[in-house]
Amino acid sequence: MSVGDFIERYGKPMSREEEVGGALSFNWQSARVSQVGGPYGPLISACRLRLSADRNARIVTATIVRDGDGQKRLSGCAEVFAEN
Repeated sequence: MSVGDFIERYGKPMSREEEVGGALSFNWQSARVSQVGGPYGPLISACRLRLSADRNARIVTATIVRDGDGQKRLSGCAEVFAEN
């Protein structure tokens, strides 16, 4: 998948860095969802990824940096990508 397709489908990244040789790195985070919590207050669920793309803007790796609980699944990231 290209970076452009990813951004169009899932939203803009928080940051972008250009690497040596034209490769790109992006920090992306899903929308935050507040859920009813326990004794410590509401839970905030979000999926954060570190994407690496080659110089042709094709995603070559997507590493999960943060994966909060989903509303219907244990993984917030699985919930985001299952729906799209």
